[in-house]
Amino acid sequence: MSKLSVLITVKNFKLYRSDPHNWCVEKKRVIQKGDNKGKEVWGDKKSFPKLQQAIQFLFENLSAETESDNLDELVDIATLIDAVNHAEKAILDVLKSTELK
Repeated sequence: MSKLSVLITVKNFKLYRSDPHNWCVEKKRVIQKGDNKGKEVWGDKKSFPKLQQAIQFLFENLSAETESDNLDELVDIATLIDAVNHAEKAILDVLKSTELK
């Protein structure tokens, strides 16, 4: 089994490479009922064949969760995603050279 390579964790989301062919985005949530109430867990995993698709999905979800009156936070998220987009080639080159083991 391969080790997960987390690329970025922002707010309640993480973006990682699950294997050489898939990028995943997961959302953190807090269990509301039962014996595990209050426990933080990762779930709602979405898989994408391309990093760009995963970044777009992450941006859309971060934007949707940001308070509409908090423009500064939304700009910070957009800046972060833009930086990841610009670094995409370098990220892929590094991941390709190290490959998941």
